[in-house]
Amino acid sequence: MVAAMTCPDCGADIADADDLVAGRRVHRLTVRDDGTVVVDLANTVTLWHCAHCDLAVGVS
Repeated sequence: MVAAMTCPDCGADIADADDLVAGRRVHRLTVRDDGTVVVDLANTVTLWHCAHCDLAVGVS
C-alpha cells in the first residue's frame, strides 16, 4: 500500500478518494527550453484538489 500524500498547503493526509475533489479539465501544456509554451488542444487532464483546502495537488 502506498503511504498517504501530505497536502503541502494545509498538511492534511491525502490517503484515498474521499480526500480529493475533482476540479476543472485543462489542456496539457509543454514549456520548451526557449520559454515558449505549446498548448495541446487534443488532450486535457483533470485537476485534483485537496478536499480540505482546495489546493490543486495532482492531475489525471
